[in-house]
Amino acid sequence: MLRKLKVPAIALVFALNIPTLHAGDTDAFIERLMELSGVSQSIAAVPKMVASEMGEEQLTAEIGDPQVAGVVSRAMQSSLTASLFERRIVEALRERLNNQEVARLLTWFDTPLGKRVATANQTDQWAVEQRVMAGERPQLTAERTALVQKLDQVMMGSDNAMQLAIDSAAVMGHTMMTSMGMPMDFEDFRQMVVQQMQGEKAGLVEEYHASLGFIYESLSDADMEQMIAYMIQPEATVFCDAMWSGMRAAFHEGGSAMGLALVAELQESF
Repeated sequence: MLRKLKVPAIALVFALNIPTLHAGDTDAFIERLMELSGVSQSIAAVPKMVASEMGEEQLTAEIGDPQVAGVVSRAMQSSLTASLFERRIVEALRERLNNQEVARLLTWFDTPLGKRVATANQTDQWAVEQRVMAGERPQLTAERTALVQKLDQVMMGSDNAMQLAIDSAAVMGHTMMTSMGMPMDFEDFRQMVVQQMQGEKAGLVEEYHASLGFIYESLSDADMEQMIAYMIQPEATVFCDAMWSGMRAAFHEGGSAMGLALVAELQESF
């Protein structure tokens, strides 16, 4: 019961201590917010992920043709860059968050709980992804598993991740077909990708939950409960929506660039 009383008490402290941000401060505070929330760490992991999963050696093993693998790898690595994701996410945060919302978020990260969450968010996310891809899983109690699932639901993390995978593949494929003179309705093409990836959602959700379990393993169950309670506050919801919006924009732009780059590489190489 006492634990439940802490959230409104913390909200009162926020109301009394929220700083005033001036227009010129916005970019600097958004950058700080990206660091504290772990978004910057996610962006830093993108080129490492692409280089690992889409490297020539890896793709050659999957495709069997080293020349084709080289073409695909170069197109992927030139299109899905950290700078693209940073630019698109910053644009989305600027557009969706006002100064008061940014101030409230930064104030929360300055609380004892917020600082513990920020420390967890500084986890090397690429290292976590490598552990998960290697099949390693955190040892979670039933209660902890339920909290991880609840956090995912609040952030719509695995749902958004699945949509990003579908949309980026659809945009890339549709761009390639159009560029090669084989036009097709985008939504029809997207539905083809959806059907192909239907069986992959369960595995993606399981891996996403494993990543959350590793990233927040330093937090107590009580910390997780209060973090989830804060994630449904208006400014946290807007931040999360804006972050995913920026990711979608980046994958859309990157997917289109990949399609064009693949066509150009294929025409030059074959």
